[in-house]
Amino acid sequence: LVFRTQLSAGLSSARQGLYIGKGAVSNVESGYVSPLATINNSFSYGYSWDNTLTYDFTLADDHRFTLTGVTSWSKNQHDKNDMRGQGQSLDYYLFYNIAAGTEKSGIKSSFSQTQKMSYAFRFNYSYLGRYLVSFTTRWDGVSHLAEGHKWAAFPAGAVGWRISDEKFMRGTEKWLSNLKLRFSYGVSGNSGGMGAYSSQTGAHTFAQVSADGATVPHNQLSAPYANPSISWEKSYNKDFGIDLGLFGGRIDLTFDWYNTDTKDLLFSRTLPITSAITMWGSPINTWQNIGETNNKGYEISLTTHNIKRKDFNWTTTFTFTHNEEKIVKLPDGDLVAKNLFEGYPVKTFRNFKYA
Repeated sequence: LVFRTQLSAGLSSARQGLYIGKGAVSNVESGYVSPLATINNSFSYGYSWDNTLTYDFTLADDHRFTLTGVTSWSKNQHDKNDMRGQGQSLDYYLFYNIAAGTEKSGIKSSFSQTQKMSYAFRFNYSYLGRYLVSFTTRWDGVSHLAEGHKWAAFPAGAVGWRISDEKFMRGTEKWLSNLKLRFSYGVSGNSGGMGAYSSQTGAHTFAQVSADGATVPHNQLSAPYANPSISWEKSYNKDFGIDLGLFGGRIDLTFDWYNTDTKDLLFSRTLPITSAITMWGSPINTWQNIGETNNKGYEISLTTHNIKRKDFNWTTTFTFTHNEEKIVKLPDGDLVAKNLFEGYPVKTFRNFKYA
């Protein structure tokens, strides 16, 4: 029984000051004129805690089991504040006296926090070192996805057969050192690309305005617009492989064929202006799970151990990969504005053809 725990942390702090003297026209923040002094402060920290418990045992000399449990937790936080002042009468203060900017001033601040929690369980079984079975399942949860959709399960399984250890292969030891077939199938997830609060609608509050003689709040929506069902992007992976070793390990050849179907892709999509959901009269984007892609292909790796000596080794590796990618489905057909077309790879460029 082996238990391992690891706790790690990271801290960062930064301050940036800038003074733009009178008459300068470059690098002046929009809405301000020189002379202008700005100062930006930011502070970030993050920590993670990982635990692994492994139990390895053997029954009747031939059956070997390995059970592994994993937990992982991480948290990241970032806060920022900045201020600016316009109209300094003296250059002497630089950015150390923001209040010297008597014509116009501004203050902004922001805060974000994300958390992720994961649990995993793995079961490995080996009979005579010849027949291999593995099963893994994990549960991942992230804070930035929509309520009720933050958690998802990702199972996976694999089987292997080391043919070279079979009795009927005993006459091949001189030239065949390893022959193994393997197959795996599993589900993996992706929640990246989104900000800490991308599943919620943003809003800006401005100075109050007068309407019909009354003072009323002035608020505007800001991107992204909330999607209460935004969830994990999932990939369904199949892999078939062959491992071949020749002449006492002098030559190793590996072949893998794979096929991956990715569904509910995370995509930042611009809402049509006709939806009446706008930001300052302009279209606003929202995160959605849309479409489906497919990746399939094969990989070949050849390694030769040319020279193996006590004080010198020479190893050569050749690899060849062939991959085919295409968009299988989009919710409303081709997204021309984003260069996404059904039946074509994700990164496709189209332009006008002139006769």
